[in-house]
Amino acid sequence: MDVSFFVHERRSTILDQAEEMLERHHLTHYEDAEQGAVRARLEGLFDVVETSLETRNLAPIVAYARKVAQDRFAAHYDLFEVQTAFNALEAVTWRTIIAEMEASAYASALGSLSTVLGAGKDSLAQAYVECATSSKTPTIDVKYLFRGQ
Repeated sequence: MDVSFFVHERRSTILDQAEEMLERHHLTHYEDAEQGAVRARLEGLFDVVETSLETRNLAPIVAYARKVAQDRFAAHYDLFEVQTAFNALEAVTWRTIIAEMEASAYASALGSLSTVLGAGKDSLAQAYVECATSSKTPTIDVKYLFRGQ
């Protein structure tokens, strides 16, 4: 069975479980988000993963991850928080594949999924670091320490 079709057919279940997994992590920005916002973000991620799987093209996940990194950096999310959302979706999808697919399909399905989400997580981290290194971070003015004031 094609992995993009497989995940499409199990969309609601995968998203429900990924959302529950994120809730268990008690991530500050996700707990503070408006009701439905976390689900909407997971749906956006799921959709672009599905598109990349279906088209066998990493460009959609790379572009999406870069945009998410920029948006979340601007909103003062820790990179860890955003990566956890990607990891939750990946873990739940892996579990679903292992539980429901034939063992002979594991290599292709898990390989494709890991390639797409790996590219997304890599792009997310790169873009986040780019944002962090290009922003002016306030520093402590230590000259007063040396003047005795």
